[in-house]
Amino acid sequence: MTAIEQLLDVERFEPPEEFRAQALAGDSSLHRDADADYESWWERQAAELDWFDPWSQVLDRSDPPFAKWSRDPRERDGAPRPLLAAPARSSTPG
Repeated sequence: MTAIEQLLDVERFEPPEEFRAQALAGDSSLHRDADADYESWWERQAAELDWFDPWSQVLDRSDPPFAKWSRDPRERDGAPRPLLAAPARSSTPG
């Protein structure tokens, strides 16, 4: 068996220590909270963004095995539309 074939059986890869040292979320409680109730956890994360319309449902599981996050039937394409804070661009130079 080649080295690449052996990797097919690996389910988790530990990140290098240098990578872990730069992580924005070093507190393991963040992972525990997400594991305990991932829908609520993602809803809290999404609430940190500004949205054009609030979502009506955090996770739509009406079409198994497919699921859609932040589903709102009022949106034509079904995709959530976050309104991110970004500087306005001027149409005139400089």
